[in-house]
Amino acid sequence: MDSAATPSETGLRTVRNINRDWLFVYDPAEQLDERRAAPDHDQSGCRPIALPHTWHTYETTGAVHPFVRDHSELANPYWWRGWGWYRKRFSMDRRHAGRRIFLECDGVQKYCRVFCNGMPVGEHAGGFAGFDLDVTDLLRFDADNVLTIAVSALQEDPRRIPPMIAGNWAAYGGIYRDVRLVIKHPVHIPFQGSCEHEGGTFITTPIVNQQKARVR
Repeated sequence: MDSAATPSETGLRTVRNINRDWLFVYDPAEQLDERRAAPDHDQSGCRPIALPHTWHTYETTGAVHPFVRDHSELANPYWWRGWGWYRKRFSMDRRHAGRRIFLECDGVQKYCRVFCNGMPVGEHAGGFAGFDLDVTDLLRFDADNVLTIAVSALQEDPRRIPPMIAGNWAAYGGIYRDVRLVIKHPVHIPFQGSCEHEGGTFITTPIVNQQKARVR
């Protein structure tokens, strides 16, 4: 269990890296089984991992040079067509109540669904851009929390998420960059670089005269 009780803080912003102490299991079923997101779901088949992580490795598959020989789902569909399930248990200090708490992911390849305490939070498509999700209203301050991320690496997926069949290189599925919990003031600058806030934050002064000035 990780804790957000001893974070690094700068002013009104609290950042907690949560790359350690995850559990992982691969489900080969093509249909997402949301029951796996339940906090009390059986974890006997899970293995402890740390991020960054991909399940396209010898440690998971038992194959020598996996996805060099079978880099396409046409050659070996088993490890491409299912879902990689990541589970993280953590606690939140009650002193953060009243703030907005976000999950920030720098890269998940290539489609994911996110759950907090068994409830859906959101989804993200594309493995080359970061994203954030507001988990504030689903967190508990009087009990452990369970964050679950289901990841699909299907190459020829119905959403046509790039990259598709990659040619002479392989896009390995998984959470392959940092993940953080970020605690912010209710009035805050949004996560930069995501598709929702592409281009950053801009400050303009649409009205400036002798009587008043307006800052946007």
